[in-house]
Amino acid sequence: MMRNHRTTRPLASATLGALLLAQACSDPTTVPDLNNLPDAVIADGLNANTAQLLTTGLINRDRGVGGFRHLIFAGTLARDVYNIDPSEPRFQQELMGNAIDAAGFIGGGGLTWNDAYNGVRTANTILEGIGSAADLTEAQRQGVRGIAHTFKALLLYRTWELRGPNGIPTDVSPIEASGSALRPISCEASALASIGAVLDSGYAELQAAGATFGVRLPAGFASNGAFDTPAGFARFNRGLKARAEVYRGLIGARQQSFRDALTALDASFVDASAATTAGVYHAFGAAPDLTNPLAVGTVFLNPTIAAPAPGSGLFTNRQGLQAGDQRQAKVIFRTEPVARNGVSTTFGTTLASASATTQTRPLAILRNAELLLLRAQARLELGQLAEATADVNAVRTREGGLAALPTFTSRAEGVQAVLYEKRFSLLLEGAQRLVDLRAYNLLNPTYLGPSQRGTADAFQAALPIPQQERDARGGAVSCQ
Repeated sequence: MMRNHRTTRPLASATLGALLLAQACSDPTTVPDLNNLPDAVIADGLNANTAQLLTTGLINRDRGVGGFRHLIFAGTLARDVYNIDPSEPRFQQELMGNAIDAAGFIGGGGLTWNDAYNGVRTANTILEGIGSAADLTEAQRQGVRGIAHTFKALLLYRTWELRGPNGIPTDVSPIEASGSALRPISCEASALASIGAVLDSGYAELQAAGATFGVRLPAGFASNGAFDTPAGFARFNRGLKARAEVYRGLIGARQQSFRDALTALDASFVDASAATTAGVYHAFGAAPDLTNPLAVGTVFLNPTIAAPAPGSGLFTNRQGLQAGDQRQAKVIFRTEPVARNGVSTTFGTTLASASATTQTRPLAILRNAELLLLRAQARLELGQLAEATADVNAVRTREGGLAALPTFTSRAEGVQAVLYEKRFSLLLEGAQRLVDLRAYNLLNPTYLGPSQRGTADAFQAALPIPQQERDARGGAVSCQ
C-alpha cells in the first residue's frame, strides 16, 4: 500500500547479501530475491559500492514488476491470452468478468502496485544519496542519477499501464509532517506528463555522465545494442519518452505530444534499416536467478488472435493472424481444446512453456520494432501518412514476412495497420495491446467480439486502485 510514501527516508528495495554476491557475477541482476537494504548501510550517504547495490536492486525490481502478473493481467484484459490455471479461476472470472476485487490478488496490488512503488522509493534513495558518493566522479554520479530517473519513470509507467483511467500517484516523495495527507492520484494525462518530466530529468543527467558509467548494467543492455554506456542508455531513455508522449497525445488529444514524441524518437535508437530486435532486454537465468515469467505451462491464446472473422477483409475488428504471417511461429495449433474456467481455446504459444529454453529467454523492455510503430502512430496523428506507412512496412515485411502495404489513405486505415503489427510483433512482451485499445477507444465488444465466457463481460479497461491504498486515503481515490 502507499502508506509508505509518508516515510521521511525511503527504504531501498534490495537484499544486501544477495547483491554483494551479485557483484562477482557477469550479470549484476543475478540475484535470488529482493528485500530491504538496511538503513544503517546508507545512513551516511552512498558510495560506489552501495550505488551499485541499489542500481542493481532497482533494475531487478523492474524485472519482477514487468513479469507474469503484468503480462497476463494486461493480455487478458486485451483479449490476447488466457492463463488457464485449474486452481485459480479468477484469471477469467475477474479479468473477463464484471468486477475485479480491489482486495484480491489481481486488484490488490502486490507486484503490480506495492513492488512498483518500492522500486520508485529505491530510485528516490539513490537520487537523495548519490551526491555523497565521494569515490565516484561527478560525471559518474550524474550517470547513476540518469539511470535512477529512467527506471523510476518506467516503474511509474508500468503502474499506469494497468491502472489507466483510474490514475496513479506520481509524486511519492517523503512527506515530512507526520500524519499529513498522501499526495494526490494523478489522472492519465497528468500522470504521463509527470512520467515524461522524470525521463527528461534523467536524460539531462545522462548528457553530463561522460563516456562510461560508474556502475555496471545487466547483460540485456549490451546483448542487442550498446545501451550500457551513458550515450546508449540516453537513447533508451528517449524511446521511453516517446512512448509516454504518444499516449499522452492520444488520451489528451494533444497534438504537441506527437511532435514531442517525434523529437524524442530522433534522439532514440529507432532505425528503419536496423534489426527490429535491437533494444534493451531483461535477462533471465536458472535458479537462484529469476526465470523468464512465461516459463509456465498454463498460458494459452484467445482464439480470436489466430482466427479472423470469416469473409472479412485485410483488417478485421478482431485482427486475427493473416495467412503467411511469419509470426505464426508464436502460435501453437492444438488438436484438442483446452477448456476450463468458462473459456476454451485450441491455441497455445511458443512464448510460454515450462521448458529450459523459455526459462532463460530474454524479455524486451523496449526494442526497435516498437519504436518504429510508435513513430507510425505519431505520424498518423500529424497527417504524415506516407511516412507512417513506411514505418509500418519496416516491421511488417521483416517480422511478418508479408507484402508491403500501399500508402495509407486515411488515419483510420493506418491505425488498424499499426494495431495489427503491434499485436503480433509485441505479443506477450508487455501491456502495449491493452494501452492501444484503451487509447483508441476499442476495448469493447464491437471491436473485440462478444465475450468468450458466454456471460456478461464489462470489458473493463484497468485494474482498480488497491483496497489498501483506498483505506490509507480514507476512500478518496478520485484522480486529479
